[in-house]
Amino acid sequence: MDVRRVRRSPRSQRSTERKPSAFDTAAALLPIDTVDPDGLYVALDSVHLARWHGNALARFGDPEAVGLLTSALNRLDPTFTRAETGLHVDLATALVARNEL
Repeated sequence: MDVRRVRRSPRSQRSTERKPSAFDTAAALLPIDTVDPDGLYVALDSVHLARWHGNALARFGDPEAVGLLTSALNRLDPTFTRAETGLHVDLATALVARNEL
């Protein structure tokens, strides 16, 4: 087949639907009860998953990072001071990438 004859549809006609990411898969697999008194001290819930997702997006300069990190910051348990500090750093990184800081 001659590849010069293959026509791609214009960008305006391509699907804008995004494929599920690894973070989407992880969110679907989160346990309902996230408190495990016998488990290791790892906070595994939707807030922390959003925090990690926002961190990854911020590192790549993705504009969605700001909304995700802000939402995680608003829902974060105030006793998680180290996580809160990391969220502020990630949010600053995301804002710099958007030229808003």
